[in-house]
Amino acid sequence: MTAGNPVTLSLKASGTDLKYQWYFKKAGQTSFSVWNGRTHASETVSPNSTWNGIQLYCVVTDSAGKTAQSKTITVTVK
Repeated sequence: MTAGNPVTLSLKASGTDLKYQWYFKKAGQTSFSVWNGRTHASETVSPNSTWNGIQLYCVVTDSAGKTAQSKTITVTVK
């Protein structure tokens, strides 16, 4: 990612009435936190230099309460 340039994070899932919740962990932290307000399959963000090293993943929940977690990515900002 390039600092200041918008980028879209997205994933595909199938099921009924899917709900999405993104999570993040800043470099040096030991646990992930809920990324408030990020509840869509695609999220457009504008990273800055403080994003370097942040890890992100998304949990998808269907109408039956079954969940699936995406792979975790690590952000590198140029």
